[in-house]
Amino acid sequence: MARIIEFEKGEFYHIYNRGVDKRTIFEDEADRWWFMHLLYHCNTSTPLLREMIDLATDLALPKKDSYAEIAAYCLMPNHFHLLLREPSGTGITSFMHKLGTAYTKYFNMKYDRTGSLLEGTFKAKYIDTDEYLKHTFGYIALNPAKLADSLWKERRGGSQETLAFVKEYPFSSTKEYLGSRKKYAPIIKPECLPFENRDTRMDNLLSWWLEYREPIKH
Repeated sequence: MARIIEFEKGEFYHIYNRGVDKRTIFEDEADRWWFMHLLYHCNTSTPLLREMIDLATDLALPKKDSYAEIAAYCLMPNHFHLLLREPSGTGITSFMHKLGTAYTKYFNMKYDRTGSLLEGTFKAKYIDTDEYLKHTFGYIALNPAKLADSLWKERRGGSQETLAFVKEYPFSSTKEYLGSRKKYAPIIKPECLPFENRDTRMDNLLSWWLEYREPIKH
């Protein structure tokens, strides 16, 4: 997997990719949960010793290191978003290669297919300001809103039902930041962010982003 940009130590990047030909990459909830566990187990130089990880216990297994600091994530039907901080200069590239390879192997084995699953090399955008970092964090957290209300951006905001959907969406890091789910907390490293984002503050931020924040252009 080719590197798109030079990753710099200590900097944040918005990483994303989608299925080849825009195909669905998560066919069911089990696929999403598997990917979330791979976010933890592929984020280390320790080899994946088994193709099929014990999903009931694997988040409790210790890691000797981490390729990247995961600040946020969100899984959508045909794509995913990650907010990563580069600790070394080479970690993000190693992480994304390992993650993409492991998930493609899992998916192809499960659905009896061959070939590429993801659309080439992962995409990366350098986040050069704290304001852009907040925009990206909010964008990733609110990505599921389109599943509840496809027109929420056009209406310049969403309803309380849309907000509730975002807060309860199980396949993003929002529930960890709201403190409503502890099991998947090991995936992320909230302390790497330079702004407050937890508990009631996260709740308020979601409401504000949903109502007022301009969407980020891609």
